[in-house]
Amino acid sequence: MAKISRSDFLTQTRDKSLDVGAAGANPGLAGVDVKKADLNRDGKIKGDSENAALFTEVDRFDRDGSAQTIALQDPAGAPTKGARILDVLAAAMKPDGDGGAGAGAKVAEAARKLVAEKGQNYGVSAAWVNVDPNHALPANVPLGGLKGKWKCNLFAGNTVYAAGFQPPYYGNRGSGEYPNANQLYKWADKYAAQFGNKTHFQLGGELAVASVPAEQREAMVLELLKQVKPGDLIIVDHMGTDVADGGHCRVALNNAIGDGGGTIDCAQASYDAAVTRAETVGAFTGEEHIWILRPNKPR
Repeated sequence: MAKISRSDFLTQTRDKSLDVGAAGANPGLAGVDVKKADLNRDGKIKGDSENAALFTEVDRFDRDGSAQTIALQDPAGAPTKGARILDVLAAAMKPDGDGGAGAGAKVAEAARKLVAEKGQNYGVSAAWVNVDPNHALPANVPLGGLKGKWKCNLFAGNTVYAAGFQPPYYGNRGSGEYPNANQLYKWADKYAAQFGNKTHFQLGGELAVASVPAEQREAMVLELLKQVKPGDLIIVDHMGTDVADGGHCRVALNNAIGDGGGTIDCAQASYDAAVTRAETVGAFTGEEHIWILRPNKPR
């Protein structure tokens, strides 16, 4: 019997969005509680978390005994109600210009440009030269008070701004200070509401690495990293409870991780300067948690 899995549905709907109002008026979606899948109440179904919630709503019409699959044919080979609803959704969902490949290319290019033109300003011993006029600190002047500080979250926030998106700021006022690296996930679509934040990122995937059995860790980290796209922020939380220097931000430039023998080129602040570095799976297996964040709030 033909079926579609939850993971296949997420793959098919990634970088697409569904207008909640239009869906509610679509007779082909009668009975589907589309609003329930709009987790951040922005009027769109967008991102893996909301598309997964949408799959759950469609699955309510399914009787195949699994919440992870929807049958597309009945025993006689006719399309099921779930299949008909999925066909309507496929026609209604549109490419998402804010979170698609074009957006990722802009973020990756902004990161490359910052490394090339201002890389020295993101080293620990350097004065930071901020490019975001909405940051709490002045823009385009050397900030000596930031000497001696790790600057990976500053590099990530500046990259997001330079690419035409709004970075998250503590306080959600459209200006202020950037969150620490291991706090950025709190502005992703899956988590923003529970922390009282606005959504600035689509969550492209995550893994609680420390909870994975040691013998499975490398394989599961690899599967997560295969989902990384150019322009994604790869955020890690280091082991332990530290916040200020307890995580790291990388901006993915391209992904050739393959089946584990390749690398992901990442732009990032390092001890000496902002650099581009090829990262292997092993660079992530010792972390406590990993999030893939895709900027999706245009400024």
